[in-house]
Amino acid sequence: MIWNWICYLLVMGAIGFSTVMFAERFFVIIFVLGLALPVAGLVCMLLMRRKILASLHADETNVQSGAVFAFHISVTNYSILPCACVYTEIAIQDILGDVTEDIVGMTAVAGKSVSRMPLTVSSLHCGRVGLTIRKVVASVPFGFFRVKVRVESPTAEFLIYPPVVDAGLTLVRPNPYAYIAEEEYSKTRPGDDPSELFGVREYRPGDRPNRIHWGLTAARDETMVKELGLPIDTSVLLLTDICTLPAGEAAKQYDALMTTVASVARRLLRDHQIFYVGWMTEPDKAWHMRVAEEEEWDAVLIQLFGIRPYEGTSVVQAYGGCFADERYRNILLVTNRFTKEAADGIAAMRADANVTVFGIGENTTRPENLSPGDRFVPVRPKHLSEDLGIAADSTFETEYVG
Repeated sequence: MIWNWICYLLVMGAIGFSTVMFAERFFVIIFVLGLALPVAGLVCMLLMRRKILASLHADETNVQSGAVFAFHISVTNYSILPCACVYTEIAIQDILGDVTEDIVGMTAVAGKSVSRMPLTVSSLHCGRVGLTIRKVVASVPFGFFRVKVRVESPTAEFLIYPPVVDAGLTLVRPNPYAYIAEEEYSKTRPGDDPSELFGVREYRPGDRPNRIHWGLTAARDETMVKELGLPIDTSVLLLTDICTLPAGEAAKQYDALMTTVASVARRLLRDHQIFYVGWMTEPDKAWHMRVAEEEEWDAVLIQLFGIRPYEGTSVVQAYGGCFADERYRNILLVTNRFTKEAADGIAAMRADANVTVFGIGENTTRPENLSPGDRFVPVRPKHLSEDLGIAADSTFETEYVG
């Protein structure tokens, strides 16, 4: 807009000089019309002040890490006057990495019409990405003034999901030493527990005679057998610890951490393993959710995307304080910094549980404060597939029996 005024003054100066020098009616008319242009621009500005509306729209809300996600700014012009330029500033915030960057877009919109300003951003890191319109201004005809545009729906969010790596290792081991009072049975698979009936079906060659349901067999006049229940170990806890890191290391390590958590969860679901996911909600406070199906895990992942990295208290300590009576046969901890507080928290809440720690970072050395019977799986951000694949061959160094 400043350049418009500078150019206008230079042109008007030239026309004024020509008018004085040549005293031609043509130059006089041009000079008068030139003086009227700013007045016309001011009138246009007053007419268009409340007649332009902008809104932010996400084309997709779920994007895989590494993909390009698209969104657009919709600009509606309710006046009959055209808009040569609509300038928009949008802030893009990576909530997990606590990084914000700005992008700008420009479009033109005719009178009584709607213009769509398409924009794209590369999803380099997983997590929750927030979009916010910071400023929208429209240049009125002749370019002497700008109008602040009203904004409707100024925010939107994307969820950028981490890639899933095949975690080949056995995550859950039977543990007869940890007593869990509550027991659940599979609703999709039969087993061998005579205390629970899964269902009844027709006899197949090879079925045991003691499984025959004599009452139903007599009633239907065909041999029917009982299918027994399959106990499901629901005493598995997956804890996510997201500690604050220097800005240069944060993005890659948070990506690796979320990828590891997602990969471990997918493996548990693939094995039909019900589990709990625990995380920090605020300092010294933790929460958990039970996961038995894909939809439940998706709901948990949205919660994890909203975590802001923290210092001090480990999620293990906070969880032990909030759920002191909980007992687990297997504890899986994914952390980017295994601290003494985390080790103390595991020692306090383990109750004979098998413990596996996934350490995210370039340091592959086993932490000294980790108990000898606990399994440590180092996961390097640049070698996720390799490290989680090698983990399939990893074993406990020493059996822990309490």
